[in-house]
Amino acid sequence: MNYKKVKLIAVFYLAFALFAIQAKSKNNSPTSQTPQTPNTQTPTHSPEVPTHHIGDLYGGGIVFWVDPSGQHGLIVSMIDLSVIKPWSDKISDLVGSTNDWDGASNTNAIYGQGEKISSAAKLCKEYTNLDYGTGVFSDWYLPSIGELNHVWNSFYEVQKALSSDGNSNTTPIERTAYWSSTETSASNAMFFGFNSGSANSGSKFGSNYIRAVRAF
Repeated sequence: MNYKKVKLIAVFYLAFALFAIQAKSKNNSPTSQTPQTPNTQTPTHSPEVPTHHIGDLYGGGIVFWVDPSGQHGLIVSMIDLSVIKPWSDKISDLVGSTNDWDGASNTNAIYGQGEKISSAAKLCKEYTNLDYGTGVFSDWYLPSIGELNHVWNSFYEVQKALSSDGNSNTTPIERTAYWSSTETSASNAMFFGFNSGSANSGSKFGSNYIRAVRAF
């Protein structure tokens, strides 16, 4: 075989081998990645929503019931709105749409009837509390019998808060009967006895204490 031809073939194979080695090395090298810009933004956090507890002084009164979130509940007023007041000055006037659990809707139904010169619901509906350090509000209502029962269930915390708030103008709940906004007939309505812890029905013309409630 011609020497030059052999030499040319050897050079060709050597070049091919070098090419193969370089290709393999390139394939095995780590893939280059575009460097990522570090995140320099400060993480944002939603503001914490305050939670409330039974016995808290809040929203113009004392918290006596809260839902599981602690952000919604019911508040009883710091004072009695009246100590001798009939449920209504119309003793045979059926509202017909009251219930055991929603004093706000009961109050609106009673108030919406009109023609009442005086009623427990009207007194609560038109009540605006003084500022006892937790704000002034005018969305009070006459509690349902179920809501008064919740006040009774939290009686210890409510009484303790009302007795130790340092304000001589506020009054604890009396151990007597308080009107609810739940009626039982055209002539009778429910009241709650804080002397016995029981609900009863009596003549709308009878006189009982009145304490307002509001929701938050």
